[in-house]
Amino acid sequence: MVFSPSVFFFLADDAAPVRPGDPRWSSPLPKDRRDLFDGKVRPGRQADVRYGDYFAAAVDFLRRCGRRSLAAAAAQVAGEKLPSEALRQVRIFLEKHGAFYHPSRLELLFDGRPVSLVLNVAVSEQGRRRLKAEYDLLRSLSAQHGRWFPRLFGVGFGRTEQGTALPMFLGEWFEGFCEFHLTGEGDRTVIWDPRTGVRPVPAAQRRDLYRIAARILGDCYQVQTGAWLHPWHHGAGDFVARIENGDVALRLITARGYPCSLAGGAAAEQMLRQMLVAFLHLSMRTRIDRADGTGDLLWADTAAVEPTLIGFAEALAEKPPISGYPLSVAALFLELLEALPADAFAALAEESLDFFGPGTEEADLARRRLKTHVREMAAAVGGLADAGPINSPP
Repeated sequence: MVFSPSVFFFLADDAAPVRPGDPRWSSPLPKDRRDLFDGKVRPGRQADVRYGDYFAAAVDFLRRCGRRSLAAAAAQVAGEKLPSEALRQVRIFLEKHGAFYHPSRLELLFDGRPVSLVLNVAVSEQGRRRLKAEYDLLRSLSAQHGRWFPRLFGVGFGRTEQGTALPMFLGEWFEGFCEFHLTGEGDRTVIWDPRTGVRPVPAAQRRDLYRIAARILGDCYQVQTGAWLHPWHHGAGDFVARIENGDVALRLITARGYPCSLAGGAAAEQMLRQMLVAFLHLSMRTRIDRADGTGDLLWADTAAVEPTLIGFAEALAEKPPISGYPLSVAALFLELLEALPADAFAALAEESLDFFGPGTEEADLARRRLKTHVREMAAAVGGLADAGPINSPP
C-alpha cells in the first residue's frame, strides 16, 4: 500500500535533499557520528544499511502507522485539532548518527501547518535489541515525570526494500532543544544550535545545565529501592537544552536502564548509604563528556560541582520522609554528607566508580580525578550547609 502524503528526504536540513538514485541514496549509513570522515563514511567500511534503506524503512513504518495515528500524535504536540485529511506532506530529516539509534525529525505539513515529531530508528544490532525496552521505559518515565521526558506515540518496525526490518518508535520532538558539549579544557560548554551555529553557553546558564540535569536524575531516583536512571552519557547527547533570554530548559531523551540497587524491605540505613553512593557516581558522571561531542573524553571544571549538588538536593526536597527520621530527605542527605569523615567520603566515592563498568574510558578518567573531585565536592557541601536549607524551586 502506498503512503498517500508526499514524502521528501533530507540530511540535517532542507539544503541537503536526498533522492532515490542519488549517490547518497546507495551510500552506507554511518554506524555513529565518529564513523564520519569529512562528512562521509570512513573509506573501506562495508555497509550494513544504506541511506536509501533507512528512508525506505521509515516510510514503511509511517505507512503502518497510518494518517490518523500520525495526525493524532501531531495534534497532541501542537495542542490543537489537526484533521488527518489535511496531512499533505511529510519531510524526513536524518538528524544524527548515534551508537544505538539514528533519529530523524519528521516535519508533518497539515495544509502548510508544520508539526515536528521524532522517529528513532535502530540500525545497529545493539540498538535493535534494546529499542522496545527503552520505549517502554520512556513511556513509564513520561507518565511519572512528564515535564522531563518526551511523549511517545507508537513503536514497531519498517522494512527496507530488501525486506530487512528496522525497529523504530515515534515520539515528541522538542522544538528548539539542542545538544550541548564541553569544549576547550573542560572549562567551557557550547550548544549545537542549528539556527545560529555552535555558540558558547554563558557561565550562569552553564551552571543551570548541571543543576537541572541533577534535578532530573534526582527526581527519578527512588529512595526506597535505590532505582536510578543508569547509565547515561553527556557525550551521547542524552540531555538536550533550550537556552532563550537567559532561561534554561532541559530534557532527557534517552533512558538506557532503571535498575534497582536495593532489595525489597531495605533498612533506612541502607537506603541512605545507597543514596550517597548513587549521588557521588552521578556527580562524577555529569563531569564527563566528549570534546565537542565527538572527541576525546573531557572532565568538566569545578563549575559543575555545586550546581550538581544543589539540583540533586532540590529533587530530594520533594520526596516523602524516610520512616523514623524527622528531617526531610534533602536535609538528611546534606547532613550526612557534611558529617562524613574525609576517608569515608573518599571510600564511598571510590565504591561508586564500579558503576562505570570495568576498564571503561570513563572509569579510568574518573579514577584519575577522584581525589580532587572528593575535595571539591566536600567543599561544596560545606558551603551549602552554611547557606541554609534547600527548597525545591517552583
